[in-house]
Amino acid sequence: MMTLKRMLNLIPIISLFAFSVLLLSCHTSTENKHGAVSGEILITGETDCANIHVFVFSDQGLPDRIDEIRQSYPNLGFNYTSLDLFDHRQQLPTMEAVTDPQGHFSLTSLPYGDYVLMYFKEGWGISSNYSISVDQEILTLPSGYLAPLHAVSLVPAIVSEDFTFSSGVTYFIENTTTLLPDNTMTIQPGTKILIAPGKKLSIAGTLVCTATAQNMALITSSDDIYQCNTTVQPADLLEILPNGSVGELGFLRISHLYNGLVIKCPNSVLIDSIISDCVFGVVIIGVSSISLSNNLFYDNTEAAGCAVGVNTAGNLLINNNVFIDNSNSIQIEQTEYSMTKDNYFFGGNPFNHMLYSHGTLSHNVFVNALIAIQNASRSNLSIQYNSISADIGVYLPNTIYNTLEEGWTVANLNNINAVIYSVRAQTRYYSPSAYYPLNFSNNYWNTTNIESIQNSIWDYEDEPTTPIECVWGRVEYLPIKTNTITSAGISSKF
Repeated sequence: MMTLKRMLNLIPIISLFAFSVLLLSCHTSTENKHGAVSGEILITGETDCANIHVFVFSDQGLPDRIDEIRQSYPNLGFNYTSLDLFDHRQQLPTMEAVTDPQGHFSLTSLPYGDYVLMYFKEGWGISSNYSISVDQEILTLPSGYLAPLHAVSLVPAIVSEDFTFSSGVTYFIENTTTLLPDNTMTIQPGTKILIAPGKKLSIAGTLVCTATAQNMALITSSDDIYQCNTTVQPADLLEILPNGSVGELGFLRISHLYNGLVIKCPNSVLIDSIISDCVFGVVIIGVSSISLSNNLFYDNTEAAGCAVGVNTAGNLLINNNVFIDNSNSIQIEQTEYSMTKDNYFFGGNPFNHMLYSHGTLSHNVFVNALIAIQNASRSNLSIQYNSISADIGVYLPNTIYNTLEEGWTVANLNNINAVIYSVRAQTRYYSPSAYYPLNFSNNYWNTTNIESIQNSIWDYEDEPTTPIECVWGRVEYLPIKTNTITSAGISSKF
C-alpha cells in the first residue's frame, strides 16, 4: 500500500511529466500539423482542363533588407509585396500537383505555413502568384479564385495597327517585334510578355501602360518559363526608339533582359516598377528630360552591367529609388545635367559619374558599398548631404585632362564612414599651382581625430611620383563637423 510520504515524493515527477506532455502537445499543434489545399483552374474556351501543373513554394516574405528599408523609409519606392518579386524559375517548389480533366487539384500533407501558389501549362501560359496560408486541415479555394489560363498569344514581328496586351494573357515574342509609327501598344494590368532569348520588342509608336500596384505587368525572358529552380537565359530588351513615345510607364516587373528597358525618346518617366536579374536594367541613350522615380532595382549582379546606365543625356532625375545588391547601380556618362536625390543604395558600386558629365548627388544613403561614389574624366560633381558607409567613400580615379573648370569634385555636409579610404583622390589636373584644391570641407568623418581623418584620405601627399604637365589633387577637409549631420541622408523620410 502506497504511503502518504511516497505519494508526496511522486508529485514533482508527475508534474514534470505533465509539463513535458503539455510542451510536446504545444509543439505538435504548431509545427507538426498538416493540411490539404484544393481548388479548380479552368482553361478559357476548353472543356479539358487536365495537366495544369500547380506548385506551392514556401513564402519567405520580402527579403530582410528590403523589409528594413521599408520600415525606416516608408515613403521610398512603392508598396510592392513578396509576390511581386517572386519568380518560380528561381525557386524550389515545396509540392506539385496536376489538375484532372475538370481542372481540380489537391495538394496534401502541407505543413502549416504561408505559401506562394502558381501554375502553368505549356502553350497556355503562366499564372499570377497567389498567397495562401495553410492553417487548417482542409483549405478549399473558392471557385473562380484562381484565374483561368488563356492560350499563349504569338506577337507578330511587325505590328502595324493598335495592339493590346490583355489582362491575364501570356504573350510570346518569338522574333524581334516592332511597333510601327502612328500606332499605340497598350500594356494592361496582369499581362505577361515573354521575349525569346536574344530577341527584343521595339517601339516606334506610342507605348501605354495601365498596370496597377495590385496587378503589375510582367516583361521577362521566355527561357525555361515552364520550369522551376533553373537558370534563365536573358532576352534582349524592350526599347523605345527615338521616334517612339512613352510618356509615363509604371508598375512594370522587368526581369531577365540583357539590356532591360532602353529609352531613346525624350520626356519619358519610369515609376513604381521593379527591375531585377538584368545585365543592364534601364539604359538611357541620347535623350533629355528623363525621370526614374520610386523604383526598385534589385539583384542586377552582372559585373560588366549596371542597374541604370546613362549616356549622352540631359536633364536627368533619379530620385526616391531603392538599389539593392546590384554589382553597379548607376553609371552616368556624357550627361549634361543629372540630379540623383533621395535614393537608398545597398552593396556593390552605387554611383559612377564620368566622361564630361555634370551632376548633383544629394540626400542619398549608401550602405555596405564597395566604392560608394566615383567621379572621373572631366566631370563635375557636387556631393551634398549624403550618408555614406563604404570601403571607399569617394574615389577620383587616375585620369588626365581635367581642368579648373572641368573635372572638379565638391563634397560638403556629408556623413562619411569608410573602412579603407574616406577619399581616394588620384585624378590629375592641369593647374598652375603645386596641387589642385578639392573642397571636402564641413563633412563628418565618423571621428573628430584629425590624424585619423588624414589617414583615411589619399591625395597628392601620398602619391609616390610627380605627374608630368599636371598636378595631383589635395583634399581640403577642414573645417570638419564634430557630430553626425542629422539633415544628411534621405530627405523624404517623415
